[in-house]
Amino acid sequence: MNSKQIELLKQLHERDYSDGGAAVTISTLGYEGMDSIKEAASDIDKLERRGLVSVSDKAYITGGQRNNEYGNNVIMIWFEEISILTAGIEQLKLSNT
Repeated sequence: MNSKQIELLKQLHERDYSDGGAAVTISTLGYEGMDSIKEAASDIDKLERRGLVSVSDKAYITGGQRNNEYGNNVIMIWFEEISILTAGIEQLKLSNT
């Protein structure tokens, strides 16, 4: 896992399990640049394939051309529609050691 994927798990965990957890956004996760949303969506999909997060059908808004580097055409991410799973919490614990 890369550092942004770990940060995403941390922020999802904090949001879901802490009182007053902050909102998760592209900028708080450290994604920058023109393709930041597409990069984030790619990382989220990788975490979902590993069974670490759950992504609802409403999490992404797509449009335009598919990005060759990240393999998607996501233009908006609703982080409220993404949840950390038990396996994600366990992976987060392992990455903190």
